Amino acid sequence: MDASKIEALQGSVDLERERGLADLVLRAQVGDRRAFEEIDRLLRPRVARRVRLKLGRKLCQRVDPEDVVQDTFLEAFKLLPGFSWTHSRCLLRW
Repeated sequence: MDASKIEALQGSVDLERERGLADLVLRAQVGDRRAFEEIDRLLRPRVARRVRLKLGRKLCQRVDPEDVVQDTFLEAFKLLPGFSWTHSRCLLRW
């Protein structure tokens, strides 16, 4: 398979993933707890990596990164109704 076909397939997979996440956000915004649990499952590893990087090694020894991740998702759950979707990266930045 040539590179252009691989890129096209990757683009369609990314677009499908983006639509799926957008749908989950919309469902979670109207109170679908399972949709939010799925968002958590999909994004928690990336959020956890980002938290560990931001905290750094020294602070990770004093603060449990998983506590920060948990607080992040709890706050996101509370504020989700006011979130405005543009693309999946905006959700991670938010």
